[in-house]
Amino acid sequence: MSSAFESASREDLLAVIGLLQRQVEAAEEQAAELAAANERLTVRVAELERRLGRNSSNSSMPPSSDVFGRPEKKAAPKSGRTRGRQSGTGGSGCP
Repeated sequence: MSSAFESASREDLLAVIGLLQRQVEAAEEQAAELAAANERLTVRVAELERRLGRNSSNSSMPPSSDVFGRPEKKAAPKSGRTRGRQSGTGGSGCP
């Protein structure tokens, strides 16, 4: 490819340089637009996550405003004890 540029005229080389400069400028503009869009979307996601995290449990909102439902409560851990009277005791009748 370098041989093609060695035999090209000065005007051809200047035209190629101009074309490359325009492409670089267009790419820089596009990068700036993408950076701005990324910033806007980052702010929007943060706001939506903040809103999603709010419900009647952790804010002063009424329960009727919970759009996504209340978070499920975790079950209390089991104590390992059995329910009812102690094992080994007799029935409820008289002896």
